[in-house]
This record gives sequence, C-alpha cells and structure tokens, in this order.
Amino acid sequence: MLARFPTQVIGHGYKAVVILAGTNDIRTTRSTLDHQVATAVSDIDAMAQLAEKDNIEVILCRIPPITHLDSRVVELNNAITIFAQTHNYKLVDYYSPMQGHPEYLLDGVHPNSEGYVVMQTALEQVISINY
Repeated sequence: MLARFPTQVIGHGYKAVVILAGTNDIRTTRSTLDHQVATAVSDIDAMAQLAEKDNIEVILCRIPPITHLDSRVVELNNAITIFAQTHNYKLVDYYSPMQGHPEYLLDGVHPNSEGYVVMQTALEQVISINY
C-alpha cells in the first residue's frame, strides 16, 4: 500500500484520504505482533506524512474484526488510535460496529455488502461522503 501511495494518491488534487491499513501486517506470523504493529503504524505514518505534504487531510481507521485474530486486531487498533490522537487525525471506527457480527464478512476478513453499509455509516460519522 505504501509503495503505491505516491502514485495513486499524491498529486491528484484530493482533499482527503482515508487510510485503512494494517490488516495484512497482522495476519502473518513471520514476526512478533509488536513488530507487525510497529511496521503497520510506521507505514501509516509514512503515508500520512506524504498526504500532509500534498495538503491532503488524513483520516485513519480502526480496522474491522478478523475472525480468530481479535487480540491481534485490538492491539493494532489501539496503536492506530494512539497514533491518530497524537497527530490530531480524524479516526473512523470500523471495528466496534462490526465486532461480534461475522455475518458482515465474506471470509472472516473481507466485508460483504452488508458489512460495507456498516462501514459507510461509520465513515459518515466522521466525514461527509460528499466531502
């Protein structure tokens, strides 16, 4: 995601960017959870810095639940929340309204159409969709 960010986001005249990142980082078991969370937050930080340099408002997200990985998701979401607060970024909470609702997920990770409606509602609580 970070590798694509400069060409797909920067320089296109966007007013805001919603960064939902870290899911793939915590799904692997190649390194410790602390390392995975630190890597995800570092990548989010790099994207946020690029966006700010291009005068793009940064909006971060707490990732939705992942079946059977709840403690890992909570750890990442706590780090994202702290990072957002520290940098005064808006924060969309996709986790809370979807937690405990596996029917919102296609495969335990990816939202289905009902899940996307829940996510849109969460996003609309933070920014206008007609932004």
